[in-house]
Amino acid sequence: MPPKKKTAPNVKKTSAVTKKGAKPKKVTATPAPPAPKNRQIELMTNTGLYTLSFTDDAAFEAAMAVVKSAPSEPTGSRSTRQYKITTPDLTCMFHIIDRYVVHES
Repeated sequence: MPPKKKTAPNVKKTSAVTKKGAKPKKVTATPAPPAPKNRQIELMTNTGLYTLSFTDDAAFEAAMAVVKSAPSEPTGSRSTRQYKITTPDLTCMFHIIDRYVVHES
């Protein structure tokens, strides 16, 4: 059997050593979440002018995918595809996009 280590009789065992005059740690505040982006798409289509407003990134990206996939000139087909973008305020349906402008604030 191995011999046991002897400790001094007046010494207490502690788990952490503290220093005298130690400064307390500073607690930093958590950063505020970023403000939502307000984005607008102005569409000039064959059915009129629309202004679509978005605060959600996923909805904006989905609308931009539809805008970019729509043709800018007539295709010559009698049955053209109808595109649809829905927001909480507005639903717009069109066949052709003449132009679009994106505003971010």
